[in-house]
Amino acid sequence: MASSTSATFLGLPREIRNKIYRAALCTFEPRPSTTHLPSNVSVAPSFLNQLAIAVHDIDTSILLASKQIHQEAYDVMVKSNRFVRVTTSGGFPLRLLLNHLRVPVVTEDKESVDNFKGYVLSVTLTFPKEVGQAFQDTPFSVEPCSLMLLSRDMDVFCDVLMDGDTHLPGFGTKVAIKIAVAPGSLLSSSPYEDPISEFFSEKTQQALLHPFCNRLRGFKRVKIRGLVSRSIAEAVEGELAQDTTSDAEAILSKFQNMKGEGQSLFRSKQTEAANLKWMDAALKIEQLHESSSWPVLTEKSGEPFVARLAELYFLMKLNILQINLTNMEKGIPFADILAEDALSMALRSLKRDYWLPEYRWQPTDVHKAKLQYRRALFLRLEGDPESIPTAVFAIKNAHRLLPDDAGIARERAAILAWRDSTV
Repeated sequence: MASSTSATFLGLPREIRNKIYRAALCTFEPRPSTTHLPSNVSVAPSFLNQLAIAVHDIDTSILLASKQIHQEAYDVMVKSNRFVRVTTSGGFPLRLLLNHLRVPVVTEDKESVDNFKGYVLSVTLTFPKEVGQAFQDTPFSVEPCSLMLLSRDMDVFCDVLMDGDTHLPGFGTKVAIKIAVAPGSLLSSSPYEDPISEFFSEKTQQALLHPFCNRLRGFKRVKIRGLVSRSIAEAVEGELAQDTTSDAEAILSKFQNMKGEGQSLFRSKQTEAANLKWMDAALKIEQLHESSSWPVLTEKSGEPFVARLAELYFLMKLNILQINLTNMEKGIPFADILAEDALSMALRSLKRDYWLPEYRWQPTDVHKAKLQYRRALFLRLEGDPESIPTAVFAIKNAHRLLPDDAGIARERAAILAWRDSTV
């Protein structure tokens, strides 16, 4: 932009210039509400280590126009987008968790992430060395990460951290988290146009830290520093350190509502959205089961609570299994992986000692039949001849429990024909 053009541009009212800055520098698309797996991906571990990209249409050339325009535009860019830097020491498959919830990443280029100074937050995750040993023989990347995210996505990023217990029991007690508010303010020369303290008011501090307060519990090693009120920092640290809620009825109500939301989505033919809702709910139950709060919660609430939670979990796994069996029949990528996971976890939840020592939860005969029917169907769709005896056993059990079910009868005939065709 020539100097005369710059002068003309600066002659516009500041409100108009700010709108232009936002149009040029703050055009990130909303986070997708559903996950779309690419049809051309053939290696699941490779895909699971990839990161979702924050889609945008930003043109940074306006930052080169003049010193004043740069200062104004940069100020709007960083305060509107609210960039967050996330770094890890390695040793934990953060990429896997970020991918699972499709957290949009602005960039993972380490040089770009490290050189940029206009962050509103920085989040540093440090894991003990022994943590990495648990993932040595897995296909998931545990390399250190250096990422740029958006503050608007901190809620789902916190959900990623809450998923940690699923992969590493006691995750919240092992990971050390350092959160710095306004890390750029530590520089001798501030990149912001206006005084940094005027933007990072206590209201802004609370807004930036709200996703952590709202989503995280059971994280014992959190430190908050930077341009933040000490009272706010200590309050957030205290909230994050609290164990998962011990209110059994509130927990059951929460998961019953999530199950109901999934049913509403399914009835309105939003099948994949229902699938994701049930998967999210089941994952949260697994996290609760693996958390340090579980022994205290179950000792207080007893087997009646466990039985109701186990039933919710089992029924959602059955639903997830059915959706992904349908997807397998359609040839949708990764449906077999999701179906196998749902099946194995449903079966695992029926084992003695899974929920409590010396305790085994049992579903009704109808639900046992549905599980065995879907197990048999999964094995037939997989097509491994060595699975035929297991498939025959499962479908015969389903038929014995529900002899008048037409769907089970058809599947029984299909599996027996599969068996006979290999003789």
